[in-house]
Amino acid sequence: MDDESRKSLSSILGDIGEKIVGYELLKRGWEVNLNLSAGYDLYIRRGDVGRRIEVKTSDPFERSGKYEKHFRFLVTEKEMAECNFVIVYFHGDNKYFIIPRKELPENGIITFYRRDDGSIGEDTKYKEYENNWQILN
Repeated sequence: MDDESRKSLSSILGDIGEKIVGYELLKRGWEVNLNLSAGYDLYIRRGDVGRRIEVKTSDPFERSGKYEKHFRFLVTEKEMAECNFVIVYFHGDNKYFIIPRKELPENGIITFYRRDDGSIGEDTKYKEYENNWQILN
């Protein structure tokens, strides 16, 4: 697959991830709005509480070869400055990690691993954020 096709697939997967995360937030009572400018993907609100969410998505079943066991997500400086949370979504594995901005590494790189049994592992630093939707309150 050429770089142009991979970029298109990556863009499509990112769009899918934003919509699925938005749907999960709607189910939990949040009002969800897409942000069309750079810096974060979703603005959510429930009552007086508003949050800016950056969504990062990967499909673990798409991975093969040398990087099969590593999943790295880059949160840019602009995203780090503007978002309150990053939600990492693993499509097909139905895993969400709701990570507060203050817990992001300074270099902006979040790393996850595939375990020997095929499930998604994570740096133990993020374990408490797996499917932890309450943290948004």
